[in-house]
Amino acid sequence: MFSEKVINVLYVDDEHYNVHSFTSSFRRIFNVYTASSISDAETILTVQDIHVMIVEQHMSTMAGLKFLMESLSKYPNVVRILLTTLCDKQDLIDAINKAQVFRYVEKPWDSDELQKFITEGYAFYKGHIIRVSSC
Repeated sequence: MFSEKVINVLYVDDEHYNVHSFTSSFRRIFNVYTASSISDAETILTVQDIHVMIVEQHMSTMAGLKFLMESLSKYPNVVRILLTTLCDKQDLIDAINKAQVFRYVEKPWDSDELQKFITEGYAFYKGHIIRVSSC
């Protein structure tokens, strides 16, 4: 088994309180990177090996789902989690079919459940990397 501290998680949300809350909840468990804008997230993705990315759907500059779809071609191995307070059925369908979202999580999140999803996402990431590299 792996130590959870090796997992690099990027949390993207333009609400400062949510970024602070996520960091406080998970910084001792995972390597936490945060971005309060899509451009900050893109910068982090270019310089860090991110395993799991959690993105808020309702952001001021771009919908989180649109960002996840656009980032798929550049960062296909990053495991994606969509976070939102409310989501319509079409957003969920698009999240699965177009952005390859691993999990959909409603706010406010349950810390234990989100930690489990991140850990499962990393296990999926490791399996995906192994399959890709063995081809």
